[in-house]
Amino acid sequence: LGELEEHAAGVVQATARRKVVVVRRDLHGAFMMPGIIDPHVHLIMAGLSLSHVNLRGARSRDDFIRIVREAAAALGPEEGGAW
Repeated sequence: LGELEEHAAGVVQATARRKVVVVRRDLHGAFMMPGIIDPHVHLIMAGLSLSHVNLRGARSRDDFIRIVREAAAALGPEEGGAW
């Protein structure tokens, strides 16, 4: 635990030495929303989505049938679940 504490103390010291630069811009009354990046995945949901057929590109009944038929043809005999 000593090495971890030393590392954490070093990170805090390095952060404290950084110079903070604040840039102000006159937006003349306009609103600006800061960009928020939240890169994470819900692993179980992401994994389950791989077992579903993506029908977002289907624009007609024929598209729907073609996409499902192609997905089914790509599966092995023990794959595909209930569909």
